[in-house]
Amino acid sequence: QPGNPSIYIGIQDPVKWIAFGIASDKVGFVSGANTFLPSSITSTSSALSGDFRVAKFGTDSVLGYVNGARKAKVLYSALPNVVASTPPKYFWFGNRVTFASPNPTNVTSQWSSVVYTIGATSP
Repeated sequence: QPGNPSIYIGIQDPVKWIAFGIASDKVGFVSGANTFLPSSITSTSSALSGDFRVAKFGTDSVLGYVNGARKAKVLYSALPNVVASTPPKYFWFGNRVTFASPNPTNVTSQWSSVVYTIGATSP
């Protein structure tokens, strides 16, 4: 759906919730209220399919990539805090199922390959 993130790839560490949201016309990091963080939104025509990557660099920043090109960056301090009652997810991807309201767009995402790499401390 244009304008609203419906598909996510993310990381949750003990402090921050890191969700890279994908809509049909843009990508960016998402707040706990399911809205794009204004400083991280990038319009793109290639958001419907492709290779998506989220990179977290310690407590410095997080980056979002689409098809190998950096599309979003946000400082770690600008990310939403993990809610104490939220069970740990660590790494996750898929449709809008992590929010209280149901998936309003009935989006179904298909993932053919997911690779996790851990250990980078700076961009």
